[in-house]
Amino acid sequence: MNKLIAENEMRIQCLNVEKDNLEKRFASAKQEAEKTHEELTNMRSLKEEKETTITYLKSEVENLRTQHKEFKDTLYKEALAKESLRKQISQLQGQRKTEDCSEKKLKAATFHTSDENNFTDLLTELTLLKERNKSMEKELKDMQERYSEISLRFAEVEGERQQLVMTVRNLRSTGDLILHNQLGNWKLS
Repeated sequence: MNKLIAENEMRIQCLNVEKDNLEKRFASAKQEAEKTHEELTNMRSLKEEKETTITYLKSEVENLRTQHKEFKDTLYKEALAKESLRKQISQLQGQRKTEDCSEKKLKAATFHTSDENNFTDLLTELTLLKERNKSMEKELKDMQERYSEISLRFAEVEGERQQLVMTVRNLRSTGDLILHNQLGNWKLS
């Protein structure tokens, strides 16, 4: 009977040791499961955050593309206006040369004519031509000022366009980097 009691106590001791081992393994497995669950939750949160960032970056890229297109259109219109002003300036300079020649002819004719009516008519015409010449000079100066302003605006718009191009390139490389990192993280999972 003592032997039986001793055997039972041994069995109980073995079962207690086995029970303790199982409890430790269970606690360890439970702890590992909680840690894995926490990592999974963090990864999901990170994934959602990256998807939100990617959506935002795509929207920004689209906005920048729209702005870039608008700037290109503006540049084109400014270039057309600039060319038109060049032509107008050239025409006015041609007219001015023609008027200068007419004025010289009138002066020459004034010296050679003795008729007073002719002389008066020529002086009147000369006065009109001088006034017209002054008007055209003023118009020419105005056009040159407009040309300068348009050239300046053109340069500013070109500068902004260059900045937008750099921003788009930066956003693209940032978006590519985010996508690359995101794909790398998904492969690790």
